[in-house]
Amino acid sequence: NNKVRALVNMHTGFMLCEVCHLKKRNSAISYDWKEPEEFEFTGQPYGTHEKREIMDHEAPESMVTKMLKMFDQETKKEKKVTVKHFISRIAVYTNEGDKKSLFINTWDDDRAREFLAKEKEMGKEERKKELDFFHRDIAKKEISVACNECHSPKGILDFRKLGFSENKTKDLEYLNIKGLVTKYDTFVIPNLFGPKK
Repeated sequence: NNKVRALVNMHTGFMLCEVCHLKKRNSAISYDWKEPEEFEFTGQPYGTHEKREIMDHEAPESMVTKMLKMFDQETKKEKKVTVKHFISRIAVYTNEGDKKSLFINTWDDDRAREFLAKEKEMGKEERKKELDFFHRDIAKKEISVACNECHSPKGILDFRKLGFSENKTKDLEYLNIKGLVTKYDTFVIPNLFGPKK
């Protein structure tokens, strides 16, 4: 379902995949914001973020350097300005005593790179086999179950603990996501993160 997929994929702007795609949950895990990371989005990031303009650094020039440049025939190089988004996203952590570690699948990275490099040349069966391998720890759920896992007062995410205000928490807990997906073709999502800066 493309509509459901679009809504679910939108979540990657403010949480890591493991938050939803975790087959086994236990008391040794918790949810918290992961420190800011550089991430490419085609639009504005949804999670807490900051935008930084990074300019190429140039050392101050001496008078001699400035004079020599006047005689230089090369065109002057302009400073490059790069805009980068740094975002924080909700992540799953494992807790062992006082130690809290980020739970993210990095053990399949090499195989994933190999798969991406040869994916287009693979046959349908070979591709399915690889995708089944990567999804082995993912529990498939109906959309209503998946939505209610977070968007309910007894959901897995404690929105207050994650820093949301009381009003935002109620919006997130009582937002009828299932209704949005099953009843409407067009819907407007409330601005849960405040006005754009």
